[in-house]
Amino acid sequence: MTFSLTIATLDKVLVQDNVLAIYLPTTKGEIGVLTNHTTYLTNTLPGEVRYINANNEPTTLEISRPGVFFMQDNRARVWVC
Repeated sequence: MTFSLTIATLDKVLVQDNVLAIYLPTTKGEIGVLTNHTTYLTNTLPGEVRYINANNEPTTLEISRPGVFFMQDNRARVWVC
């Protein structure tokens, strides 16, 4: 089972995909999120964001600025400042 992932800056969508998992650096340490995760909001740090798409292919994206991660109703959003 997958969930929707969007990673965006103020002017551009970097990723829009259905994924099995996402792992990202936050102010509370690295977190991993799977399908049906509870509602969650946290600040993100610059660093490596990893996700596994619906075809079970891992992808890595380097984020150079902090941002915000929000997960609700199987929709994950990363807004990079």
